Amino acid sequence: MIYEEWLIVKEFEEPIVGFPYKIRARVLQLKSRNPNKIYYGSVSHFCKQDEQSTVSLRPQAEGKNIAAIERELNNYIKSFTSIGVEENDDFDRLQY
Repeated sequence: MIYEEWLIVKEFEEPIVGFPYKIRARVLQLKSRNPNKIYYGSVSHFCKQDEQSTVSLRPQAEGKNIAAIERELNNYIKSFTSIGVEENDDFDRLQY
């Protein structure tokens, strides 16, 4: 298995009403020799949007701009519910 190395460029957390923990979010940069930087967003927990949802909502934050990734993560956190919360097992597994 090939591991990619990531660098944390920004990290923040937000409290969620009805959830006992703060949701942590990170903007990561892929460490690469390529001059085009690639950024990825990650959150510590996933949730369902409503009781009828069959799967948890997972943000798709990836791109070439830190601000865009941060905006996507903030939108996800603002819409976070305490329904069907799952811990993101990969949140602390990425190589830094």
